[in-house]
Amino acid sequence: MNNNRYVLYFHCTLYKDSSAGVVTVHKIIDYFNKNNQPAYIILQNDSIGAEGYKMPDYENGLDTPLLTEEKLDDHVKKKLIPIVFYPDTIFNNPLMSKNICRMIFYYDSIYTGKTSLGAAEKEGIMFFSKAIQERAAIKKTLYQDVVSFPVAKQEILKYKDKTNHMRKNKFYYDGKFTQNFSGKIPDDIKNLEKLDRGNKNSFKQNDIFEKLKKSKNIARF
Repeated sequence: MNNNRYVLYFHCTLYKDSSAGVVTVHKIIDYFNKNNQPAYIILQNDSIGAEGYKMPDYENGLDTPLLTEEKLDDHVKKKLIPIVFYPDTIFNNPLMSKNICRMIFYYDSIYTGKTSLGAAEKEGIMFFSKAIQERAAIKKTLYQDVVSFPVAKQEILKYKDKTNHMRKNKFYYDGKFTQNFSGKIPDDIKNLEKLDRGNKNSFKQNDIFEKLKKSKNIARF
């Protein structure tokens, strides 16, 4: 996409490297800007000061500018047509946009209890995976597609194990199961080392990678 009549606004959070959805949004914004389609972040204020969130990942070369009042005035003067991208945590249209694309990163309504696809016939939809798209089964929509980026760091994606690690450690991953779905971890699993995300003491991506290289087994909830 490259059309100087349009400007893209992504209503999203600050950067969070432990969230595949957040990383994907920021990479999409970066992709558009590096391909001459202006795209900006309109910040969701609830992420300011929240654990694990930080300013856009400029240090790794992502071009993800925040929308300023000066930039907005310039867009209005140039009569650019805005397209607003909402994540699936937004159910309505708080920015009162006429042109909307929904970014669906999880099975619709399973995580939040509310659907983001009520106006699908008049909106575009961007699914994080083919499985999520198939579960939604939206027949009539303005447009829909699957967009997914690798979220792991390059050194992890390219890693090939050329050593003979003793794989004896066991872990369990609890990303949302207990906190968001009121799940209960079985007692025999609780004895394993816990991996989670987004908390103050959560392991960073590189730390998890080092642990999993020597892992014998992992249970996921």
